Amino acid sequence: MSLRAASLVVLCLALGVGVLPAQGDRVASEVDKLLKEAPTVLPEQSRPAVVARLERARAALAAGHLYLALYDLQPGFEGIAGYRLAATDKEVPDHAAFRRKWTALGAPADPPSRKARLLFVEALAQSAEGRAPATYRASLPYAQDAGLQAGLYYLGESHAMVAFAALCRSLDLPPVGRTPVIGPIETALAPYEREVVQAYDAAPAERRPQYAGVNVAIKLARTLDEQKRHECALLQYLVSRYRYGLVVGADRQPLPAAVIKAKIAGMKRSAGVDHSIADFFIQLALATRAGQGGLAASASVILDDILPAYFSVVKP
Repeated sequence: MSLRAASLVVLCLALGVGVLPAQGDRVASEVDKLLKEAPTVLPEQSRPAVVARLERARAALAAGHLYLALYDLQPGFEGIAGYRLAATDKEVPDHAAFRRKWTALGAPADPPSRKARLLFVEALAQSAEGRAPATYRASLPYAQDAGLQAGLYYLGESHAMVAFAALCRSLDLPPVGRTPVIGPIETALAPYEREVVQAYDAAPAERRPQYAGVNVAIKLARTLDEQKRHECALLQYLVSRYRYGLVVGADRQPLPAAVIKAKIAGMKRSAGVDHSIADFFIQLALATRAGQGGLAASASVILDDILPAYFSVVKP
């Protein structure tokens, strides 16, 4: 076996092929449950996008890519819970009744003291629970301004965020190496945000809505960085860069499979270090190559921009 081939085998093991089968089965069970619920719970206009992500989660599990499966499980896990609670609107006839329900459910629970043993899984958990308090608070005025169903949706979603974080941390996954040093990301975030603002200002009006997800992830990254949740801030910064890369690089041609394999095999990474955040993006690139992502520019953005950005911030 060549050195490059051996490196690729080691990388594939790090990417989750060797995860404990029982943990993959637990995630698969959640995916299957939500796919069964989706036709009856989700509104017709929201169903295709959520189902597509859940199907990609199922395909990721089949490939042994647990990180990608968890990432694609999250929107369905949270969104279906929101619509599930919204369907109880007949039990909440007015705003006074909503406020009573809102008070009875209370704010989503504080994060647990136990962390996940894998950096990506912990960062994903923090991303979910980091949005929960604001979503909970916002559900009250939403119920007043946008209707009781909207308020119930956000109320249900806020508690699902914390439940998803708990699911992530409950997975018994073996560590893949020591945790790298990840400090504040403001030095990387600030110039990137200025670039996004300039691109947004120069974009035609019809393309500006595409920047919504880019800006949401920037704001979340900055909030989490200020809270000293630096691993999670890094993940959201990279997610924003990924979304931005797809917006400005929509005309990129898809990379040939051989080029993707060569770039992955040629990656330089410190041995014995938890690079699971980088591995998540590699799983995403591999899924796109396999036809699961549906985004031609995805692998190119990840390999040429996201991974260099990651390794410029992370100190092994």
